Amino acid sequence: MTVASSDTPLSLHVLIVDDDDLVLDSISAEVESLGCTVITAESGDAACAILATGSPVDTVLTDLNLHGGMDGRGLLTHVRARHPTIRVVLMSGSLTDADQLSEPNCAALPKPFTRAQLRAALHGGN
Repeated sequence: MTVASSDTPLSLHVLIVDDDDLVLDSISAEVESLGCTVITAESGDAACAILATGSPVDTVLTDLNLHGGMDGRGLLTHVRARHPTIRVVLMSGSLTDADQLSEPNCAALPKPFTRAQLRAALHGGN
């Protein structure tokens, strides 16, 4: 496995899902600075609609605790059932929630996170 150096663009298509506009904007800017193309959604349901269009997505980066409809776990279940090759990264401020993840091609990213942690979670080992 070759690990991308910290200055190599990741060149991924990342769908970022968060129900907090400020967080969504901040994370989007950081992911774009890593060389990724970003699509955003403010809910799990909106993310599912984007995925249904066939837009290219390599990784879904979602908050675990989305409000008002499908949460991050529901989105993970949806992605696994319909798009099993897409990597899912679940962000959470609660390590107890994030620690319970044992899905393939899935990572937990504790909030707050560093640029290096974000890069590693997006890149994965796959």
